[in-house]
This record gives sequence, structure tokens and C-alpha cells, in this order.
Amino acid sequence: MMVMMMANKHRAKIAKIRNKREKDFSLLYRAVSKVFTNFASTAKNSITKADLIDQIPWDDLSEELKSVILSVMEPVTKDFSSFVNNLMSYGLEDNAINAINSSFIKKYRKDVAKNVTNITDSVRNSISKIISNGQDTGLTSNDIAQQIYDKFDTLSLSRAKIIARTEVNSVTNNVHENVAQSAGMSKRTWIHTGAGKKSREHHRSLNNVSIKFNETFNVNGYKAKCPHDESLPISEKVSCHCLAIYE
Repeated sequence: MMVMMMANKHRAKIAKIRNKREKDFSLLYRAVSKVFTNFASTAKNSITKADLIDQIPWDDLSEELKSVILSVMEPVTKDFSSFVNNLMSYGLEDNAINAINSSFIKKYRKDVAKNVTNITDSVRNSISKIISNGQDTGLTSNDIAQQIYDKFDTLSLSRAKIIARTEVNSVTNNVHENVAQSAGMSKRTWIHTGAGKKSREHHRSLNNVSIKFNETFNVNGYKAKCPHDESLPISEKVSCHCLAIYE
């Protein structure tokens, strides 16, 4: 009963956090979609000219994705830390918020490099399959190039959405965790905000579960301080909408 009362008490604040995240998601989604759309044209031209996947500028894709993600998410980090500090009345001074941002962004830059490498490898595998299947069936370079372009027409939207959702929710959850810890909060509560039919049952089962700050949630067998905790595997973070509330 007390847990439900706590969740209801913060209902308006939870809604504001979700709205803030949606705005940040839109910013990153548009930026990443543009990168993929531009890359589709580059990949098409490369295949048409050389018929070799190694001619596709993969390093350019990695660098552009990393640059775009950081250009959006570093300001989001700074803005969100101040946002939750004010929204939740944590009372941290600007110097404390700045220290949190500096530490988080330094680590996040390294994490983005790893994440982008995984994204690029996944895209490369997808294109490799298209080329291999095309060659096996006797398609011309132009036909294969068009298939790649058509694939990215869909991929650029779906993949950009997954990347943007995961990055924004990961950053905002971990930044909030750091701010709450610095503010001396003693309890955190998992809030399952829902993602329709794709909701993970073990995330839904954690809804409104509260733990002490020195404890961890059991997320499908993994220990986690909060949704999108760094200790969680990517399978528990991709497109996860959950958040935490602190007291």
C-alpha cells in the first residue's frame, strides 16, 4: 500500500520525466535517421562502382554516428541533470551538478565508441547478407546496390528509433541515479512505464518495487541499481522505457 501511495504521489513528476525524455528522443531520432539515410546513398554508390563491401566507408559511418550521438546527448545530459534536480527538489548546487555531468560525460564518450562499433558491425552484417544473396542469385551490382538502398529505407527508421530510445533512456536513467545518490536519497522505486505488447514481463513485475539505496533490483537474474544500469546486458536495455523514482 505504501509503495502504491509513493508512486501515486509522484505521478505528475513521472509524467514530466517521460515527456522530457520523449523530446530528447525526438532530437536524437531525427539526427540518427539522417546519418543512416545519407549512408544508404553512399553504400549504394560504393557497391555500384566496386561490387565490394570493403569499399563501403564503414569508418565514416562509425565516426558520423558517434559524432551525432554525442552532439545530442552531451547537452541532454547537462539539461536532464538540472531538470531532475529541480523537479525532485534534490537541492544540489550548480557545482555538484557540473561535477556529475563532467564525470558522466567522460565515461559516456567511451561507452558510445563501443556502442557505435556494435551498431556498425550489425549494419555491416546486414549488407554482407544482401551482397552474398545477390551474388548467389546472379544479380548485377546495380541490382544489389538498389536492394541495399531499399533495405536502408526501412532500416534507417527502425534502427534509428531503437538507438535513440535506448541511448536517451540509458543516459537519463543513469544521470538521475547519479544525481539522486549525490543528493543523499535513501530509497529507489522501479517504475514500469510500459511499451505495449513488447513489454518485458520481468520488468513489468518490478513495477513499484522499492529498495534501499545500497540494494539492487533482480532483473531477470542480473543485479541492477536502476533501469538501464551499466551492469545490465543490452538485451535488458534495448528500447526499455522503465525509470526510477528516488526518495
